[in-house]
Amino acid sequence: MLDDLASLDHTVASNLWRVRHELTEDDLQWLDFTCAGVELEPAGAKRTVTNDSKATYVRLFCSCLLRKRSQIGLQAFLDGFFEVLPAAILAGVPEEAVLSLLAGRAEVSDAQLDALEQIVVPRGLVPAKLRDNARVRQAAGWLFRAAREGDGAFRSRLLEFWLGVNRIPLAGVGSIRPRPRLQVMVQPSGTDGLKRIITWPKDRLPEGHTCGNELWMALPDSYEEAAEKLRLAIGNFEAGFSLR
Repeated sequence: MLDDLASLDHTVASNLWRVRHELTEDDLQWLDFTCAGVELEPAGAKRTVTNDSKATYVRLFCSCLLRKRSQIGLQAFLDGFFEVLPAAILAGVPEEAVLSLLAGRAEVSDAQLDALEQIVVPRGLVPAKLRDNARVRQAAGWLFRAAREGDGAFRSRLLEFWLGVNRIPLAGVGSIRPRPRLQVMVQPSGTDGLKRIITWPKDRLPEGHTCGNELWMALPDSYEEAAEKLRLAIGNFEAGFSLR
């Protein structure tokens, strides 16, 4: 729980760590089972923290703070949500319909892949100077061909790998921000127009960078090579950058 709390308030988490591991019995006697005036257990204000009870105190304190922070965040979300969509409109609406409204459609259709390709090719191709290069266009085409030949699970994982979500928003591909981009890892060359970046040989797996909705891929020599690398990356992207 301390790790969870540290992500929200490092100072409080650090102080609680000291309670758990450093404070002496004399120091602990000034603490009771309360958190910001709220009793952590019945009659907590009358219970002094001791060496025997400090672990329980830290656990209850963390739980109280995390619960309060979660409630504040959830209430802020609800206030904003119902400002856009009044609660009266949702009266009687099935849970599945609300989930679809919030998360979009679970299935990624051919039409949605077509829409995504139209956004990415050519305006979302990187580097911009090479977006009209035949080999860059070919690599992009191979990627979307592999996506279309994949099943529903593969398509969903591709979106998660690329965009951080496993489905298309209800408003459509055009509503995704930042705009999706595909970076083929090449650079201009004076001889044949382009060359591979040294750190991106053709056997390097694609990488998804969801902060900017970018997918990076090495320049493949064939469709089979592109599809194999993409399937391997998509099937194992939980391994992160340790997978090469």
